[in-house]
Amino acid sequence: MSRANRWTGSAWQLLPGVKQWNGAANVLRQMKRWTGSAWEVVAGSFSPVTHTYTSGSGSETVPPGAASVTITVDGGGGGASVGTAGGAGGRAIRTIAIAPSDWGASLSYVVGAGGAGSSSSSSTSGGLSTVDMTLAAGTFHMAGNGGLAASLGGGNGAASGGTTNTTGGAANGGQPSGTPGIPGDNGGHGTVQFAWT
Repeated sequence: MSRANRWTGSAWQLLPGVKQWNGAANVLRQMKRWTGSAWEVVAGSFSPVTHTYTSGSGSETVPPGAASVTITVDGGGGGASVGTAGGAGGRAIRTIAIAPSDWGASLSYVVGAGGAGSSSSSSTSGGLSTVDMTLAAGTFHMAGNGGLAASLGGGNGAASGGTTNTTGGAANGGQPSGTPGIPGDNGGHGTVQFAWT
């Protein structure tokens, strides 16, 4: 690990800085300078931030200073019927080391919608949620499949691309009404979450 020093007039003094191993390299998280009476942070300070999306599609930008991201992808829940619940969407979770060369890069995402409930056999399945990215740590595709509609048996959606992949992990399937003629609940929308540290 390289060090930064400053000449005090009589000796070299190590500049205070904090490096953190992000799984790929030591990343400088803070750089400080001497003001004559105290050390002052001048660069590299990063405050953790989380962005959660519950509909649509778009892109997430890697914030400058981030050292890692934990991504959670939940598929949409399936719609229920009178007597059968809709399936829950799959959940994929992965933590990825972020290198300084990744700062400013775009990660694309799609959030799956929840399926529609029905009082007959016309309920619909939840939508697929995905995240796609290419970073210094590699190229990744994460997916949470939607839960099946009650009319298709209400099975839970699978997940892929995470270090943890849980079938039905989103726990968002529509609930049955239990009353003839009254539709079951819609499935919950999927979500995509980026937690930057």
